[in-house]
Amino acid sequence: IRDLGTFVEPKEVINSYELAIDNSDGELEGLIDQYTFANKEVRVFIGEGDYKASYTEVFRGNVALPNGVSWDEDLATIVVVDPRIKNRRYLPGYSFFLTDYSTVEVRYKNAKIPIIYGNWSSAAGAGLSVPVACSNTGTLTFKAACHKIKSIDRYLKNSVALAPNKIKNVSLSAATFQLSATTYDTTNDTISINCQGIQTINGSLIEGPGGVLRNLLTAWIGLTANNLDVTAFYDIDVDTGDEVVRRFIGSEISSETLVGELLNESATDLRFVRGKYSPKYRSMDLEAETIKIYEEDI
Repeated sequence: IRDLGTFVEPKEVINSYELAIDNSDGELEGLIDQYTFANKEVRVFIGEGDYKASYTEVFRGNVALPNGVSWDEDLATIVVVDPRIKNRRYLPGYSFFLTDYSTVEVRYKNAKIPIIYGNWSSAAGAGLSVPVACSNTGTLTFKAACHKIKSIDRYLKNSVALAPNKIKNVSLSAATFQLSATTYDTTNDTISINCQGIQTINGSLIEGPGGVLRNLLTAWIGLTANNLDVTAFYDIDVDTGDEVVRRFIGSEISSETLVGELLNESATDLRFVRGKYSPKYRSMDLEAETIKIYEEDI
């Protein structure tokens, strides 16, 4: 169900499907007690006739766990949920826990380690920088993200660019660097950088809507190429042309919210075709004339 509250921000309602099965003979109770249906995939077809070819798949989901199955002496009720509910995660998935970062600055204890998408370099937009945390106050090591980043072109202390000799031991793979020959007050000072975020295996910056969406679903939610209509994801970036997106994810947020905001920003709908995530660009009718259909003609 899509509720077009406004043209620029349609709202998608994640559906569930309730399946009622005759339990008058009590046979389903044993299967339910053994969790036989837990998390099972369910495919719903509608049609008429004696052959499968006469039926069309209209819904695919999974049995809700743990509260998706109930029964009485007459019926067993199974709730099947949309795959987006099953696959929902809270991001970022990594934190500055003291077991791994025992000397992280106090204000970042147990805070999330950011995810960075797109181009935040000094030449992009207004040159807006992203904050970084001091992960080791003893060595003045700073960590920008929980993943490899493409590049860093400027380092700033309290919004003032630092000279190159003030930076050492830069690691793009770990998204870390150290301050050199400069002081840092963990209470009053802030460090930020201009950088480019997540990149593909071949080194290309991931910033097209289709590429970012695919990376969100695979790298962070845990889906594989088998769960995606890969061609449809590629087509999104073809259809949107030069459109690029960027996002700094520094605090916990639902992947469902992130995906929804990305879809609205890029005018894309996320469909499921034959059980696979399949995005489609929401093209607008640009015809000069529109055929008018009146109620009395219907």
